[in-house]
Amino acid sequence: MSTLVQRLTRTLSPLSDLPARVGFQTVRHTCASMLIESGLSPLRLQRWMGHHSSASTLETYGHLIDGDLGPALDLRKELRRARR
Repeated sequence: MSTLVQRLTRTLSPLSDLPARVGFQTVRHTCASMLIESGLSPLRLQRWMGHHSSASTLETYGHLIDGDLGPALDLRKELRRARR
């Protein structure tokens, strides 16, 4: 599998911002990150990635899920202001 990834990155890196050397784990992590950003639930991601538990998935990708709290925190601030 890594040979396929190496051939793809050698072919595509001059056409994109990809570094010349990208390993399988980088591609796997990027794919999982994009799935989280598109709204895939952590439980489905855990099953799809083959992780033993959702805890290990959240340890690896939880920072991406937390990063999406901006709108919720803004709403919380607005609600606090409205109560004053």
